[in-house]
Amino acid sequence: MAASNMAASNMAVQRRTFFATLPNSYFVRFSIYYVWQTTKKRTKRVTEVLEIDSDEDGGISAVYIPNENDSGSSDSESDSDEQDPSNSPNKIPNVSYHKVLHEYEENQSILEPNHEYSWVSGEKKYTDILEDKNLHSDKTKNMIQKIKNYIVECTQENGYPLTLQELHVFLGIILLSIINIRKSQKDYWSNKLLLGCNLVKSAMSRNKFLKIKCKIKLSKAEDQNSNDKAWKVRKVLEIYRKNCLQFGFFSTALAIDEMMVKFYGRTNLLQFLPNKPDRFGLKIIGIASPAGYLFDCDIYCGQGSQVYSADKKLKLSKCSLGSCFVMLMVQKLLTSVVPRKIMQYHVWFDNYFTSPDLLVHLHNLGLKATGTVRVNRVKVKNNLDKKAERGTFIVQHEKNSGMIL
Repeated sequence: MAASNMAASNMAVQRRTFFATLPNSYFVRFSIYYVWQTTKKRTKRVTEVLEIDSDEDGGISAVYIPNENDSGSSDSESDSDEQDPSNSPNKIPNVSYHKVLHEYEENQSILEPNHEYSWVSGEKKYTDILEDKNLHSDKTKNMIQKIKNYIVECTQENGYPLTLQELHVFLGIILLSIINIRKSQKDYWSNKLLLGCNLVKSAMSRNKFLKIKCKIKLSKAEDQNSNDKAWKVRKVLEIYRKNCLQFGFFSTALAIDEMMVKFYGRTNLLQFLPNKPDRFGLKIIGIASPAGYLFDCDIYCGQGSQVYSADKKLKLSKCSLGSCFVMLMVQKLLTSVVPRKIMQYHVWFDNYFTSPDLLVHLHNLGLKATGTVRVNRVKVKNNLDKKAERGTFIVQHEKNSGMIL
């Protein structure tokens, strides 16, 4: 590689020296030969011509004459590229999501109002292979200190003189209690040899810890927002979300799902899900990688509530709540990744979020998606005979988008 770069550099120097020594009336026809590899098994040699002439004032005019077999495509593109069909999963979106985001309307009830559904029996075949690729970048940006400073300011504004050092110790005890578990939080300060924790007792007294736990605040008076039920934690949550997104979406396989944060306190955000391991708590909607890294999340504020958008750009208040949450979770992905690279991402979610309208909209944006769907959200039905053998299935696909049911 070094020898090739040096040879190219020497050739460029020789050309410049040659042009500088040309007489005024001299006409030269100069051919540049270069080779590049279009596939692993074949190479192509192309001749390009540069005609150089001098004018009466001594200036040099240069005209580039391309090879007659040259298609005009760049070196980085393969000669075998073909136009993808309109319903291909690898179709590059015609418009960027920035433009789509501004075209959302307040009274819009579905994401793709102009799409016509045409279901056909049989499965549509796709040739692409779904795999999880690691696109991690080394670029980092630490905003943890900003969260700590904001919590200290909020607590001090609400009348308790919390210091940054006390907050560090308080958070350290919380983190320690996650891996060094006791039946009760007060047991860490127990005088019993096998029950107490000397590290916690030496760091902070029990009364001090409980006082901070009671007085700590995550919001200021100016943060109050009647349209957002989670305004008391919204500011810190937005900083936390920026922290999660600082590395970008380095995994191409993404999953959107709900999760419960165990909580028994008094709040209007408390949810009860009987089928979850933690039945009582706060419901969080998040998007994560297969390895468990959380890219983004938001708090579910209850049935009938609207999805909160900090930048006020997501106007889909009339659409289904599941579709709104999915579009909120992928909004940063669609606005920060170029359309050509969007095609390598694939999103999975369950029947709480899935609808044909959402899948068509994501397809038009260039994002692949897979999800289970509830019967009442699809007009067509795949009716199986009750006596059919185990493993029997019926497949249909939608002609205009390529969606498979």
